[in-house]
Amino acid sequence: MDVDIVRLLCCLCYDLILQPKQLICCGQRICELCSESKLKLQTQCPFCTAPGIPEMKYDRGFRRELESLSIKCPRCNDQWFGLFADLPTHLNNHYDLECENCGEKFVFSQQIEKHLNENCKKRLVECPLVFLHCSSKVIYEEMNQHCLSDQHQNCLIQFIKTLIPQTSQKHTNLALETLV
Repeated sequence: MDVDIVRLLCCLCYDLILQPKQLICCGQRICELCSESKLKLQTQCPFCTAPGIPEMKYDRGFRRELESLSIKCPRCNDQWFGLFADLPTHLNNHYDLECENCGEKFVFSQQIEKHLNENCKKRLVECPLVFLHCSSKVIYEEMNQHCLSDQHQNCLIQFIKTLIPQTSQKHTNLALETLV
């Protein structure tokens, strides 16, 4: 039986769904870890945008289906075939997709893509003041240091100067010059 591996992956973390939970509002399936960590912080369903903290239930039917499923390894080019329950152990052989920034390893391309875009502490990100012409690209974990840099602080000062009415400009310039 050919199985679409994407159907077996959590829609949030792209890891295998071992303990499936189903969202009541839209029927999407996610893993237990995401249900406990990511969805409790949401004020709406990330899939159908239904308002409120998403309610979910254990999906026992999907779990039974998973346990009885014979599956080919999606990474072995049909060289491994076994029960879905044995797949997580087998996939330990495939942690070979390495993040070029931090070296963390992944099994599926969706996992590394999500990591590179959202979770990698070594990824390059734009300064939040890019609209003020702070054009720095900074390593995510160094953003706090960048925010304290002269370049970043000068962008903030220039922005504040544009907000202050002309009548109090002289007093403000004196105050800002003492900060620099």
